[in-house]
Amino acid sequence: MQFLLPKRCLKTHMKAIFISLTGITGGLLIIQSTAGSIWLFVFIRILYGMCFFVSLAALDLLFFQMGIGKKAPLSYSIVSSMQNVSLLLSPMAALMMVQHNGLEAPFLLCGFLLLGSTLSIILSSIHMDPSSSNSMKRGVERRENL
Repeated sequence: MQFLLPKRCLKTHMKAIFISLTGITGGLLIIQSTAGSIWLFVFIRILYGMCFFVSLAALDLLFFQMGIGKKAPLSYSIVSSMQNVSLLLSPMAALMMVQHNGLEAPFLLCGFLLLGSTLSIILSSIHMDPSSSNSMKRGVERRENL
C-alpha cells in the first residue's frame, strides 16, 4: 500500500483527504454492519483498511505540516502512544461489545464515532480558518480591534 500512495496529491490536499477518508471509513464501517455476504464483508473490510491506512499517514503528515511535531515532540509522542494503546485495547472492547450487543455493534459504534469526528474536524477547521476570521473583521478600525 505504501508504494501506491499518491504522495504529491497527499501533500497538497492533505487536510481534505484526511477529512474525506475519515468520513468514508465511518460510512464503510456502518455499511459493514449490514453486509449479508461474506464476500461483500471482506471487500468492504479491504476498502476500509486501505482508507484507514491513508488517513493515518495523512494525519501524521498533517501533524508535522502544522509544525506540532517539530515544535513539541512530546505532543507527537503522546499522540503516537495513545494510538498504540487504542490499537491494543480495541480488540478487547470489541469482544465485550459483541458479547453484549451482537456482531454489528462495534461496527455501528465506530462508524458513528468516525462520522462524528469528521463533523467535528470540519467544524473546527472552519472555526480556525484564518480567512473566516478576516471576513468578520472587515470594516473594523484598528482601535476597535484592540
